Amino acid sequence: MTAPAAPGVPATVAALERLAAAISPGEFAITLTTGTGRRPRLTVCSRSGSAAEDVYADGNGWFWWPWAERIAGTADPLTAAYRVSAALRGPAPAGGRR
Repeated sequence: MTAPAAPGVPATVAALERLAAAISPGEFAITLTTGTGRRPRLTVCSRSGSAAEDVYADGNGWFWWPWAERIAGTADPLTAAYRVSAALRGPAPAGGRR
C-alpha cells in the first residue's frame, strides 16, 4: 500500500523542503527526489547507516510514511521531523539515555 497521491506537486515539494530544514543534518542525510512521473519524496538516512526511510507529502496537508500511515500535518514540520527522527533512531537504550 502506498500513501495517497499528491495532487499539487509544487505544494508537496515545498512541504518536503520545510521538513528537510527541520531535521537535524548532523544526524541524518536528507535527499529530496523529484522528477517527471514520480511522486516527490524525502529520503532520510541515519548517518550511521543503520536506518533509512522515505517520507511523502500530499496536497491535503499531511506527511506520510510509505506504508500509508500519517506522520503529522504539513503545517507542523517540527512535529514531523521529531517523529521521523525518533523512528530512525529506534527505541531508547535502557535507562532512557542516548
